[in-house]
Amino acid sequence: KQLANHPGETAPTQSAALLSQLVEQELAELANTIAIRRRGDLDQALALVRTNFGKATMDRIRATAGELIRRENEELTTRLAAARARSVRTRTIVLAGMVVLAILLLGAGIHVTALIAGMEHARLHELIQKATFSTTLESIGDAVISTDDGGLITFLNPVAERVTGWPAGDAIGRPLASVFHIVNEDTRQAVDNPVDMVLRDGAVVGLANH
Repeated sequence: KQLANHPGETAPTQSAALLSQLVEQELAELANTIAIRRRGDLDQALALVRTNFGKATMDRIRATAGELIRRENEELTTRLAAARARSVRTRTIVLAGMVVLAILLLGAGIHVTALIAGMEHARLHELIQKATFSTTLESIGDAVISTDDGGLITFLNPVAERVTGWPAGDAIGRPLASVFHIVNEDTRQAVDNPVDMVLRDGAVVGLANH
C-alpha cells in the first residue's frame, strides 16, 4: 500500500509508518499460517508458506528500514548544526526499532522453520498411512474401486483390474460408469451407477447379487 502525502509529514515519518505497517502485515501472515496449521489443513499451510509472500514482505521491510536509515543519515548531515539533539534522538529511536524488529523477525523465522518442519513430518506420516492403506487394499481378495466426489476413479486394486479389464493407469481419472459397467443379470438392463446413488442419497448403497 502507498502512503498518502500529508502536509508537514516528512519522508522519514512516512517510511517509519510504512515500516510499522509491513511488520504488522508480516505478523498477521504468520498468525494466519499458524491458525491454518492448527486446523489440520497441511496442504494449505504449506502452500501459504511456499508462496514467498512472507519473504517478499521481509524484503520490503529490509528495504524500507534501509531507506529510512539512509534518509535519516542525509538529514543528520544537512541539519547537524541546527538540530543535533533532535536528530540524535530520532536516530536512537530508529536504531532501537531496528533492534526490536530484528528480534521479532529472528523469532518469527525460527517459529516458521519449526512450523514447516512439523508440517513436513505430519505430511510424511500421512503419506505413510496412505501407503499402508493402499497396500492393504491391493492385497485383499475383493475388487476395490474408489472415486472422488465427482465419480472419477482414483484407485483400482489388482482384482478390480481383472474384473473390469482396465489397468489402473488407464482407468484412473475416468468416470466410474465408463470402466465398471453394471447390468441386471435377468433383464440385461443397465443398473444405476452406485456412485451417483451415493452422491444423490448421501448414504451407503448396496447392490443385489444379481
